[in-house]
Amino acid sequence: MKKYWILCIAAVSILLMCGARQRTEAAETAEQQAAAVEVPQNLNFYLDPQNEGGRGQIYSDKYRIRNAGKEAVILSMELALSILEEQADITFCPEKWDTEPEDRSIYMYAVFEGSWGEDKGILTSETSCREKIILQPAGMEGDAVYISFGGTLSKSKKWKSGELGINAFYTVAVDSREYQASINGNHIRIKDGGVKITDGQNMELSLVPDEGYFLPADVQVYMGGVQIQALYNMADGKIVLENVSDNVVVCANGITKATLPDIEIMDMGKAVWSWTADTGIEAYEYIFLQDGQQISSGRFGVEDGIVSWNWSEGLESGSYVLRLKAIGDMVHCLNSEEGNYPVTVDRTVLEPPEEIIMEPEGQTEDELSKTSKETDSPETEEETADEND
Repeated sequence: MKKYWILCIAAVSILLMCGARQRTEAAETAEQQAAAVEVPQNLNFYLDPQNEGGRGQIYSDKYRIRNAGKEAVILSMELALSILEEQADITFCPEKWDTEPEDRSIYMYAVFEGSWGEDKGILTSETSCREKIILQPAGMEGDAVYISFGGTLSKSKKWKSGELGINAFYTVAVDSREYQASINGNHIRIKDGGVKITDGQNMELSLVPDEGYFLPADVQVYMGGVQIQALYNMADGKIVLENVSDNVVVCANGITKATLPDIEIMDMGKAVWSWTADTGIEAYEYIFLQDGQQISSGRFGVEDGIVSWNWSEGLESGSYVLRLKAIGDMVHCLNSEEGNYPVTVDRTVLEPPEEIIMEPEGQTEDELSKTSKETDSPETEEETADEND
């Protein structure tokens, strides 16, 4: 088996992405971070026109490029296959051929493998092969990318070592891309307006409700249009984002406290009170007090936004103080303030006694019973005559 060893010519350049307003210390950190990326100095590949080794006509080892630093970086790679011997007659093909060519032809590609999957770049096309990826900090998934080569050769016996080479150019830049954080909702905003978030970094946002409104119990956070898990603290409105990689949208609304019905206009002559509850109210809690002592308490729910409450159940006639509180779902509304209302229970009105039938004067119970039977079963004169016959 005859192998041809080709040595790659590699050139490495470092590009620092530091804004004009950044301090000198930041620029020094960026330079150190870029220098921490480990790149191979030589990329070797082998030609085996007859595939005697069983690894393909073009093959190579896998070469690793790794970020050994503490911050994410952007790695840009440009690879180009070139003919090193001026008089060599070699045809570059952008795709694999169906019919064996008569001249010396080559179709070659580079394979880039990372945590995201695999990409292929054609080295024998009219343009150079370019790839740009983000390398995560050392020790994290996605901190390295691997390069290898493959392809097809015409089965000519004229292939010689040293005719082909790869020019490899790497650009390492500190990943300083910035994304925007915005709010989608009403009566709430992100503190300090439009917040810019650096790519690959963790970020903390603070939500501020409008005057008269409050923070919700839950929010939804989307990054690049996909909902993500984020740490949210209702107490102070802070949202913690990890490893930002795209624009962020926070979906949330400022909420109000639930309101109570106007108990003062309720009819105390009716045993059941009904009203329409605010959106987000899940239930109501109540306490009845008499002379400062708790007489009864409980909780009643809401069905399809409507309340129907048998408020006087279990209470005897008398004067009471009703303490009522609405329980909100913490997304549409918070719990209401507690309301205190004087109410009066009159059982003679709420539960009137059954109607009593008075007996007519001059008749006994037996006479009334006899009269009732005669009324319920009247006999006609014709029926009486028939019986006499």
